[in-house]
Amino acid sequence: MILATRYVDLRHIKKSNGGHETARRDLSGCVGMRAQTRCVVGILLAVTIASVGPARLAVAGNILFLGNSITRHGPDPSLQWAGDWGMAASRADLDFVSLTLGQVRQATHSAISGSVVSASHLEQEFYQLTPSRVRALLAGIRQPVMIVVQLGDNVDLSGDRASGMEFARQYGVLLAGLRERFGTAARLACIGKWWPAPSIDFEIQMECSRAGGSYVDLADVYSQPWSNASSERAVTVAQVGAHPGDRAMREIANRVAAALIHPQLPEPR
Repeated sequence: MILATRYVDLRHIKKSNGGHETARRDLSGCVGMRAQTRCVVGILLAVTIASVGPARLAVAGNILFLGNSITRHGPDPSLQWAGDWGMAASRADLDFVSLTLGQVRQATHSAISGSVVSASHLEQEFYQLTPSRVRALLAGIRQPVMIVVQLGDNVDLSGDRASGMEFARQYGVLLAGLRERFGTAARLACIGKWWPAPSIDFEIQMECSRAGGSYVDLADVYSQPWSNASSERAVTVAQVGAHPGDRAMREIANRVAAALIHPQLPEPR
């Protein structure tokens, strides 16, 4: 008798209220008792793999966040901004970095820490970025198990650069430098621009994929009427108010954490 072999998509496995892993599978393609047994065994094996997958990250580790003001902005009286966290969350624990860390800690049952590298200056000099400058930027940073890159909003996109091709080359230099410094084992998430630019977001997505990472799109978040800080509270400086507010920060964190915990994998052939 030929036993049926069926693909089990782990992305559909969810936790029950009792905390055990369960899966609903259609066994109609398995003919006969022995075949059904084989399918059930395959499902149980997949459930076991899924249940131990996140636990493999339950070790002391570090998430590296490399970004601009949305990742962290220090106090700036000229902007009437007194925070030292992601602009423009109302509190430090409500920016996407803190919220992402909380979700990853809960999912991996670990006390994983976070390191933030403010890299707004890289955006101002983006087209002069070289491998040696990337190495200098990353010197002294301890090995991360996960990396989040959030850059591109302040890069000059005027003239010929609007096509994104030059941006893509430089973004690729940055990601290659991260991989050279930290290896390919660290999970990578690349966040798209907050202020949308489809051609640039496309290049971020392509370069991130080439580096083995997962792309996090924000275009649909930005388009929501509740997205910026000014929609939630009075913000004196319009530049600050245009940054993501608490609700948008929470949505960004949800997407980044999902990309880190369940990175996108190629579809089975």
